[in-house]
Amino acid sequence: MEKVLIFILALSSTVYAELQLQQAVVISRHGSRTLLTKDHKTFEEGADSQLTIRGMEQMFKAGTFVQSLYQNISFLTDVYSPLDIYVRSSDYSRTLNSALSFLLGLYPPRKQILNVSYAGVFSAPYNIQQVPIHTVAVQDDQLLRGWLACPELNKKLDKFYKSSKFQKKESESAELRKQLESIIGIAKVGLEDFYNVYDYIHLHQLYNHTYLNITDEQWRKVVYLADWVEYNKYSKEMTGDISGGILANEISSSFSKVASKKSKTKLLYYSAHYPTIFSLFSALGLNEAANSPLRRIPYYASLVFFELLRDSINGKFVVQFSFKNGLEEPLTKYSIPGCEDPCSLDQFVELVNSLAVRDIESWCHACGNTELSRCQVTQCPAAREPTVSGTGGFFLGVFVTLLISIFIAALWYFCLRKRCIVAGSGSRHRRGLAHMENEPGPGVI
Repeated sequence: MEKVLIFILALSSTVYAELQLQQAVVISRHGSRTLLTKDHKTFEEGADSQLTIRGMEQMFKAGTFVQSLYQNISFLTDVYSPLDIYVRSSDYSRTLNSALSFLLGLYPPRKQILNVSYAGVFSAPYNIQQVPIHTVAVQDDQLLRGWLACPELNKKLDKFYKSSKFQKKESESAELRKQLESIIGIAKVGLEDFYNVYDYIHLHQLYNHTYLNITDEQWRKVVYLADWVEYNKYSKEMTGDISGGILANEISSSFSKVASKKSKTKLLYYSAHYPTIFSLFSALGLNEAANSPLRRIPYYASLVFFELLRDSINGKFVVQFSFKNGLEEPLTKYSIPGCEDPCSLDQFVELVNSLAVRDIESWCHACGNTELSRCQVTQCPAAREPTVSGTGGFFLGVFVTLLISIFIAALWYFCLRKRCIVAGSGSRHRRGLAHMENEPGPGVI
C-alpha cells in the first residue's frame, strides 16, 4: 500500500509540474456506520445512524491521504488557515463526525501556545487544530441531499418499480432473494427494499460475523444486485439534474471565481453520502458508460476530486476529475464527457450551464415542491396594486383629512407652550454632546 501511495505522489508531482493546482474540491462518503434503513418509496431514512470507531479511522486515513497528496506539491500545509479551506457537511451524525475525523487527518494535532503577558499562557486542548464545519437543516439541504422532499422523483421511482426493466430484474433475482430470506430469517426480501438487505449483510461482512452463512458467490450476487438498484435510483434517467445539479453548479461557480481572482480558497470539502456522489456523477454524465466502475455503490470513505489547474505555459485553466473508491483502491483519473482531455474550464462551465437544475428555484420547479419554505420564497406571486371603491375612497379621504387637522392643532399648541417662548423662566437652555464631553464624568463604570 505504501509503494502504491509513493508511486501516486511521484506521478502527481510530474503531472502538476506544468499544470499548477489552483483549487481542489473533495467530496467524501462518510465512514463505516451503524445499521441504516431506507424507505424505498420516498428515499427517506430511519433513525440517524452513527459513525463507528472503524468509520472514524477510515475518515482519518482519508484526510491523511489528501494531506499527503497536496502537501507533496506544496499546495496545502499541515497548519490550518481559515483562508485555505471551507468545510460543508450534511446534517447527520455520521457525516458530521466523518468530517471531524477527516479534518484530524488533514490537519494533524500540533503544539499551539498563546502567551498573553497580562492574562497568562493558553494552549489548544489536546493540540487539536479546530476547523469549523458548516451545515444546514436536512430539509433545506438541496446541495447535498437534493433527492429528498421531491414529489416528482417519488413519482418517477414508483414508475420505475412498475417498469418492465425492474420486473425483469425481479424475475432474474427471485432465486437469490429466496435464499436470502432463509439466511437472514425474514419473510420477504423485495427488490425495492434490497438496499436494506445489502446493508445488513454488508455490515456483518465488515465485522466478520460469519453466522449468516452466506457464500462468496452469493455475496457477489448481492453486491451486483444492490449496485444495479441503487445506480438506477440515482441515474440520469431517473433524477436528471435534480439531485446533483446544484452541487455541480457550486463547483463550477467556485472554479470561475478562482480563475477571475475573486476567491483564494484552496480546498472545498464536502462530507456527504453515496447518493450525493451517484447524483453528481449522473448529472455530469460521468457514469454514462454501461460498464463504468462509477456505477458501483461507493465504499465507505470514498473520495471524489475535482481540481482546477492552470497551465503554466499558456495560462489557461483546465478541470480534472478523479475518484478513489474507498481506502484500498487507487486514485483514478477519469475523463469528463462532453469535454476534450484536458477539459478546459470554459467547456466545464458550459457543460454545467446546460443542466436544467442549477439553483433552488429550478429545483423547486423540477420537483413540483410548493410546501418547502425555500420554494415558497422563490414562487411568490407578483404583488397586485390595491384597489379602492368610490365610496371607500370618500370615507378614506375624510379620515385622513381629520387626522391631519388634529396633528396640526396639536403641533401648534406644543410650539406655543414649550418651544417658541424666548424669554424669562420659560426659556430652556439646549444641551448637547459638546457639554457632556466637557463635564467631569463619574469615572469608569
